[in-house]
This record gives sequence, structure tokens and C-alpha cells, in this order.
Amino acid sequence: MLSLSPLARERVPEGRERGAINAMHYPQPMPNRLAITFATLLALMPAIASADQFAYLDIRQAVTALDALDHAPRTVQAFCAPCGDARATAIAVHDLGIARVWDAAGSARPYDDGAGNTYWEIELDGKSIDLAYVYVQTPAGWENLALKLGLDATDVPRTLSPEQLPR
Repeated sequence: MLSLSPLARERVPEGRERGAINAMHYPQPMPNRLAITFATLLALMPAIASADQFAYLDIRQAVTALDALDHAPRTVQAFCAPCGDARATAIAVHDLGIARVWDAAGSARPYDDGAGNTYWEIELDGKSIDLAYVYVQTPAGWENLALKLGLDATDVPRTLSPEQLPR
């Protein structure tokens, strides 16, 4: 048996061995919650990324979109296929606008992507929209605005089917 110095004996509770204390202080390993959270976020990344395609636009895209909306009927359909929408929502447009994307709320500095590009948003009744999830009335039916403008929106139908329109 191992002989403990008087000082070491004071630290070990009576009736217990040194190994028992260590086992008591080191519980079974648990899964790392941070690693689990990170893995979950990585798994959800494609869904998150696909739900924001053409909210930020360069000035040319923004002016073209504003012009297309200005010449379309004053009702649009909002439909986000990647979000799982079953039906579109009709939106009556009272006010159209274009707004610069700022670096932060109340900032006087435009948002910059690091390569010197600044961005704009289209606003319907004061709310920013993503062109990939807005449909305008055309002779072809309710057509996706981003695709109509030649933007490469993904995972969205070109036109809304009758089943996707509001009842």
C-alpha cells in the first residue's frame, strides 16, 4: 500500500482513496454541446442560404426591378418555395421604393461587401423584399420577378401554379 504524507492525508476524506475522489470529480464525458450546435447549423446552412437570394441588389438590378414593378399591376404574390410555403400571399402595393443598404442602423456609411460593392433593396410599402420570392402578373401568369429579370434564382418556380395561388 502507498504511504501518504500527513499533509496528503488531510486532503483525502477519511474512508476514501485518492482514486475515488478523482472519479467523483470527473463525470462521464458528455457530448460537446458546442460541437452538436455547430453540426446542426452546418446541416441547416443550405436551407438558410437559399432563403435569401436577391434581397440585396446592385443599383442596375434595383432600378430594373423597380421599373418592372412600377409597370406591373398593383398586386403581387409573395411565395417562398424554399421556406415551405404551400400557397402564395397576395400583397396590394401602395408604395414602391428603392433604399440603400446601410452598414448598420443609423449609420451614414453604405454596406460594403469588402470588394467595394454597395447594395440596394426594393421596398413595397416600406418593407424590403427578396425578388426571388415575389411574383408579378404577366401574360404567362404569375411570374417570378427575379427570373423575369434574368437573375439566377434557385429552387423557385418560374410561374405559380393554380394550387399555389391564394384561395
